Amino acid sequence: MTTSQKLYALVFHLLFFIFLLPLKITSSLRTEAEALVKWKNSLSPPLPPSLNSSWSLTNLANLCIWDAIACDNTNTTVSQINLSGANLTGTLTALDFAFLPHLTQINLNGNHFGGSIPSTIGNLSKLTLLDLGNNLYEGTLPNKLVFSYNNLNGTIPYQLMNLPNVWYMDFGSNHFITPPDWSHYSSMPSVTHLALDFNYFTAEFPSFILECHNLTYLDISQNDWNGTIPESMSSNLAKLEYLNLTNSGLEGKILLSLAGNSLTGPLPMSLANLAKISELGLSDNFFSGQLSASLISNWTQLISLQNLFSGPIPEEIGNLKELIKLDLSQNQFSSPIPSTLWNLTNIQVLNLFSNEFSGTIPMDIENLASLQIFDVSTNYLHGVLPETKRHDEVTDKCDVYSFEVVVLEIFMGKHPGELLTTMSSNEYLTSTEEPQMLLKDVLDQRLPPPAGQLAEAVVFIVTIALACTHAAPESRPLMRFVAQS
Repeated sequence: MTTSQKLYALVFHLLFFIFLLPLKITSSLRTEAEALVKWKNSLSPPLPPSLNSSWSLTNLANLCIWDAIACDNTNTTVSQINLSGANLTGTLTALDFAFLPHLTQINLNGNHFGGSIPSTIGNLSKLTLLDLGNNLYEGTLPNKLVFSYNNLNGTIPYQLMNLPNVWYMDFGSNHFITPPDWSHYSSMPSVTHLALDFNYFTAEFPSFILECHNLTYLDISQNDWNGTIPESMSSNLAKLEYLNLTNSGLEGKILLSLAGNSLTGPLPMSLANLAKISELGLSDNFFSGQLSASLISNWTQLISLQNLFSGPIPEEIGNLKELIKLDLSQNQFSSPIPSTLWNLTNIQVLNLFSNEFSGTIPMDIENLASLQIFDVSTNYLHGVLPETKRHDEVTDKCDVYSFEVVVLEIFMGKHPGELLTTMSSNEYLTSTEEPQMLLKDVLDQRLPPPAGQLAEAVVFIVTIALACTHAAPESRPLMRFVAQS
């Protein structure tokens, strides 16, 4: 092949590649005029004479003074369509909004337009007025509104919150500011995705968000909010899966509970964004896999992770210095308990029962000066629980607690974790703080109920066991008393 042939072949391949590239629609006066004329020709006659005569490609030079049309200040693009009260009949199907991207106002009030409202109308990012009232539209409204990455300013129109079927709203990366009163914004029961990030919002947390009970995604990061994170957010937004408050200006702690659902798979890495989380409840789900170190690095207080996690506990658990209660029970954690766990000097409750931990409990456990409840039953640990003179009382009562947990497990036929949680709640205790329950509620339901002297002995042992597992350590009897009993 000669040099010239190679050159022609190269040019051909380049041209062929260029024709394969996706074309981005760009608007001009001609394309805008063609879109308007195409729509006019789809409308049912008769049309107003002024509209029929002016909306013509032969009148392209005068597009900006066509009947019902207005252009921007530069007279280079169509910005307004006002056909209110024109008595027109037809649909919006033939109006291609992609060729009219600079529209700021559309007023079609008082006509006979029917059919559905096209979803492409939501792509008009510069639109400030849309009036489709007093027509014959059918079907549903667009259910996804995306206005992100524009130069929109002012306040978000509260009327948008009245769209009943919208589930996705993205106002991120604009120049929106805080409205005078958030109370004008209604709750949106259908919305699951809401993004207000990268704007200029100030003042307090928007109250209407707390009423959007089906939210799974919320991003209000990169703003100038002030005030605190509402304490009710965790209960009101119980379905939340993604929350981004990065550089939001808000203060306070986050309480997130996803307990009691049927969530599966590994924990989403987006939870690592919850840098201010203080309580995280994930119990009674079906999460699985290993507990990632990058997830827990920013967390400060975990309450419950009773799922199907496996593998070792990350060493980074020792960085959670504010941790006061950690429940990793009833999982599939294995390997030795990480040594960094003994650095959690503020911890009061540590439940690791029903796992697959191995190895011994080191002398470092004496660092846990605040420890009140320590349960590592039903594992593969061995050796002797360390005791020191300085912690005689704490160790004695921790020993009696663990011992009687095993006793209850024998009588119940399962680990008494749920029972102990119920006992620790204020609602469960009377004014004298004495547990109120029936013996049948404690015993293994698969066994016949005891009778006579056997029943008396069982009642006595269970009563001692319940006293030894009292939520308040100071109310538990010492091991010496239990042994003598």
